[in-house]
Amino acid sequence: MALSGLDIFKKLPKTNCKDCGFPTCLAFAMQLAAGKVELEKCPHVSAQAKEELAEASQPPILKVEVGAGGNSFKIGEETVMYRHDRTFVNQNAFAVTVNDSDDTAVIEEILNTVNNLKYDRVGQVLEIDAVCIKNKSNNRDTFISVVSKVASLTKKPLIFVSSDIEALKFLSNQYKDRRPLICGADITNVDAFISLVKETGCPVSVRGKTFDDIAAVTEKMIVVGAEDGKIYAFGPK
Repeated sequence: MALSGLDIFKKLPKTNCKDCGFPTCLAFAMQLAAGKVELEKCPHVSAQAKEELAEASQPPILKVEVGAGGNSFKIGEETVMYRHDRTFVNQNAFAVTVNDSDDTAVIEEILNTVNNLKYDRVGQVLEIDAVCIKNKSNNRDTFISVVSKVASLTKKPLIFVSSDIEALKFLSNQYKDRRPLICGADITNVDAFISLVKETGCPVSVRGKTFDDIAAVTEKMIVVGAEDGKIYAFGPK
C-alpha cells in the first residue's frame, strides 16, 4: 500500500537542509507521496530508510510485460487497486483468441483482421494487442503447428493456453525472444512453471479454483524470484 506523506516524513532525516530542493523535509515527503519526486533527491536519507520506503511503496499491482521490442504491451504497475481511486498507469490490453481446432482459412482471416484493425477513440488509437492461441484440440502436434502458423502471420505478442506443460515448455523456448505470455500455472503444476520461468524468462499467468489457491501459487513463485515482470494473476477458473 502506498505510504502517506506523514509516513514518509517519519523516515526522513528531518534536518530541513533544503538539499532536495524543497524548503522542508515534510514538503519533500508530500511530493514523494504524490509521486512527483524521487527518493534519490534526498542525499541524506539512510540506507535502512531507503529499503523500508522502497518495500512499502511497492505498487499493489506489479508490472507485467508481454511481447518484445516495439511489439509489446505492459499491464499492471498500478499504485491503486481500482481505477476510480486514480487513473491507471497502463491501459487495458485487448487479445483475440484463435483455437488450434479452427480451419486454416478461419485462422488466416482472423489474423488479417487483427493486423489491420485500428479504432480511433477520442484521439486514442486502439488496436488488438495480442493473439491468444488455445490448445482446444488437446493435441500437442496440432497446437505447436498452429502456434507456428500464427507466429508467421503476425508480429503481435502471443499468448499460449494449454494444459500440456511439455508443449508449453517447447513453445516457450521456441519463441522466448518474443516473450509470450504462458497460461497458466496452478497448484498442480507450479513447480513446472517455476522451471519454465527460470529457463526462458517468459511471463506466466496464475490461476486457481479460489483466490486462496491463486495467492498460494503466486507466493510460491515469488519466493523463487519469479515475480519481476513475469507473473500475471487472474480470477478463479
